[in-house]
Amino acid sequence: MQYQEQISELKAAIEDLENLKELSDELEITHVETEKQLQDELDYRDSIYHEQNRKIAHQDEVIEDLEYTLSKFRELVTNLQSDLEDMRVSQQISETEANDLSARSRAMIDLNLKLQASAAKAQVKTIDLELGRMEAEESAQHLAIMKEYLPEYFDTEKNPILALLRFKRVGFKSSLMGNTVRERVAELSSPVALEPDSFTAYDLLEKLTWISLLCERFVKFVHGCSSEEFAKFEGALYELDPVERILNTSIENLKRSELNERKCAEELQRSIALLSHLAETLIPPSTAASADEVYMQCVLTQTYMENTASSLSHLKLVLQTRLPEKEDDEEGPFLLQKIDTLAGQARGSKVISGKITRSFDELRSSSLSLSEFSAEVFERTEQAAKEISEVARQLGENLLPLITEEGRAEPITYAEIVGSMAQTVASVCQPSAPQFDTSDALSFLANKIRMLGGYLDEASSVSSDLSQTIEFERLPAPWISRAKELKSNQTVSPDTEEELRRLRSELNEASTALGLKDKVQSGDIQNIAKERDDYRNKWEKLKRASGSDGSSVGPDGTIPVNAAASLSVIRENDALRAEVASLQAAVRFLRDDNRRAHLLDPYSVQRANHIQSWLDTPLVRPKVTPHSGSGERLPTSESQDVLSYLVKLTKESKLVDIKSSLPADGSNRLAWRPIKSTVRYHAIKQREQYEQWSQWKDEIVHQERARGRKEWKKSIFCLEKHRVNQSSVVDSGNSFLSSRNTGAMDRAWKMLGMQKDEVPQHVPVYGSSEGVAIVDS
Repeated sequence: MQYQEQISELKAAIEDLENLKELSDELEITHVETEKQLQDELDYRDSIYHEQNRKIAHQDEVIEDLEYTLSKFRELVTNLQSDLEDMRVSQQISETEANDLSARSRAMIDLNLKLQASAAKAQVKTIDLELGRMEAEESAQHLAIMKEYLPEYFDTEKNPILALLRFKRVGFKSSLMGNTVRERVAELSSPVALEPDSFTAYDLLEKLTWISLLCERFVKFVHGCSSEEFAKFEGALYELDPVERILNTSIENLKRSELNERKCAEELQRSIALLSHLAETLIPPSTAASADEVYMQCVLTQTYMENTASSLSHLKLVLQTRLPEKEDDEEGPFLLQKIDTLAGQARGSKVISGKITRSFDELRSSSLSLSEFSAEVFERTEQAAKEISEVARQLGENLLPLITEEGRAEPITYAEIVGSMAQTVASVCQPSAPQFDTSDALSFLANKIRMLGGYLDEASSVSSDLSQTIEFERLPAPWISRAKELKSNQTVSPDTEEELRRLRSELNEASTALGLKDKVQSGDIQNIAKERDDYRNKWEKLKRASGSDGSSVGPDGTIPVNAAASLSVIRENDALRAEVASLQAAVRFLRDDNRRAHLLDPYSVQRANHIQSWLDTPLVRPKVTPHSGSGERLPTSESQDVLSYLVKLTKESKLVDIKSSLPADGSNRLAWRPIKSTVRYHAIKQREQYEQWSQWKDEIVHQERARGRKEWKKSIFCLEKHRVNQSSVVDSGNSFLSSRNTGAMDRAWKMLGMQKDEVPQHVPVYGSSEGVAIVDS
C-alpha cells in the first residue's frame, strides 16, 4: 500500500512533470518565438539605428555644407557691402562729375550761343563794311571824275581841304583808340589783373580824349570860317602828318596787343603840344571859338572825373586783394571805406559835369556862348578836375609796385601805404596847392573834390543863366562861298558865245566830211583788194594747171598727146581706189575700236550682250561662201579682236578657291547647293571660254591661209593677163578718151575753166612737158 501510494504519488509527480515538460516545451517554443521576434525587433531597431546614424552623418555633412555656404554668403555679403560702399562713393563722384559736365556743357552751350551771336554780328558787320566800302569806292570814283571838270583855280584850296580831312581822320582814330583802351581798362580793373601799366592807361585815355575834342574843334571852326582863314590851313596838312603816323603805329600795336601805354602817352604828349600850337595859330579868338573851347573843357572835366572814380575803385580792389585781413584791424576797413567814399564823390561830380555839358551843348546848338568872365569858371573847373585825376592816377602807379614787390619777406602795412600816398601827393601837388595839408592824401583828395564841387555849382548856375550868354553867327563853309564867288566871276559876253557856236558848227561839218571821205576810200580799198584776190586766184589756177613751176607748158599752149595716157589714167584710178579702200579700212577700224571700247567697259550694255552672244549662235556654223568675203572685216582688226578677247579672259578669269565653295557653317559638304557655286562649274566655264577662243583663233588662221592662196593665184592671173593685153594698151587709151565729156581729167579741166580746142589723137600724160590750152571762162 505504501508502495502503491508511492507509485501513485510518483505517477502524479510524473504527470505533473509531464505537464511541466509540456509547459516547458510550450514555454520553450514561446521563448524561441519570442526570441525570434525580439531578434527581428533587434534587427529592425539596428537597421533603424544605422539608418539614423547615416541620416545624422548626412545631416552633419549638409550642416557643414550649409555652414560653408553660410560663411561664403557672409563673405559675399561683406564684399557686396564693401562694393556697395564703393559704388556709393563712385556714384557720388560720378554725380559730382556729371554736375561738372552739365555745368561745363551749359557753359559750352552758352559760349556756342554767344559765338553764334557774335558770328551773326560779325557777318552783319562784314556786310555793312562791304557796303560801306562799295559806297566809298563809288564816292572816290565820282570824286575822281568830277575833279577832271574842275578848273585850275580850285587847286589853291586843295591843301586846306586835305588838312580838314586829316583833322577828321586824326579825331576819329583817337576816338576809336580811346574806346578800345577804355575796354582794356575795364578788363585790367579786375582784382586778378595787376598789370604794371594798368593806371597809366587812364593817362593815355585822357590824352586821346583831348586830341579827339581838339580835332572836333578844328573841324567845327573850319565849317564856319572865312576863305582867308581857311587858306591858312594849308601848312597844317604837313604839320599833322607826325600826329597821324603816331596814331597809326599805336593802332597797329593795339591790334597785336603790343601797345605800351607809357610810351604811347609820352608820344601823344608831344602831339598835344603840336596841336595846342596849331590851335593858338589857326583859330583866332571869337565868340564861336570860345563856345567850342568851353564845350571842350566841359567834356574834359567829365572825362577827368570818370577816370578819377575808376582809378580809386581799381586802387580799392588792389588793396582788398593784396592786403591780409586781420580780425583786430581797424585801419584797413577805414582806409578802404574812405577810398570808396572818394570814388562815390568823383562819380557824383562826373554826373554834375555831364549835366553841365548837355546844357552847354544846347546853348551852342542855339548859337549862344558865354562871356569871357563866365568862361573862366569852366577853365578853373577843368584844371581842378585834371589835378584830381592826376593825383588819383599817381597814387595807383606808386602803390602798385610797392604792393606787388617780389621777394618781400614781411607783408605790407597800412602805415607804409599811407606814407607812400602822402609822398605822392607832396611830389605832385605841393607847388600848386601850398594851402592844403599833404600829409593825409585822402583828406587832400576830399578837399580837392569838395572845391571842385563848388566850381561845378558855379558853372551850372552860369550855364543855366541866359542873361550871361552872347549870340553868335556861324559863316557858311568857305568852299561854298568860294564856289559862289567863282561862279559869279564867270561872265561870258554874247559875242564870244556866238563865235564859239559858229566854230563848233564848222568843226562838226568838217568832221562829217572827213567821215564820208573815209567811207568812200575804204570802199575803194575793198574793191581793189577784191580784184587783187581774183587775179591771184586765176594765177594760182594757171600755176596748178601748168605744173608747180610752169615748165611743162609748150610754146603753142597745148599739152602733147602721149601714147601711154590710158595707162596713166588707169594708174590714177587704181591709186584713187586704193585710197578709198584705205579710208574704208580706217573707218572700219575706228568702228571696231569703238565697239571694243564699249565691250571692255564693265558697265556697258553691249559688253553684256557680247558675253551672252554665244547663246544666239547656232551649234553648226554656216559655211562661208566665196562671195561673202567682200563684207568681211579686215584680218588685222579681227586678229586684234582675238588678242583683245584673250586679254579680257586673262583679266576676268580667276583661280578657283576650293575653300570658298565649302559651306561656311561647317555642315555636310555633300548637301545640296547651287550648281554655280561649285568648283566644277567654274572650271568647266573657264574651259569653255578658252575652247571658244581657240576655235575662233583656228578659224582666223585657216581663213588667212585660204585668202593668201587665193591672192597668190589672182596675182599670177593678173600678170599673165597684163602680158597678153600689153600690146593693145595704146589703142585702148585712144578709145577710152574718145569722148570729151567723160573722164576725171576732163571734169577737172572744166572745173578750172579750161577746155580743149579739139579732140587730140594722143592724150598727154599729166604733168608732161607738152602744152595746155587755156580758155577764159
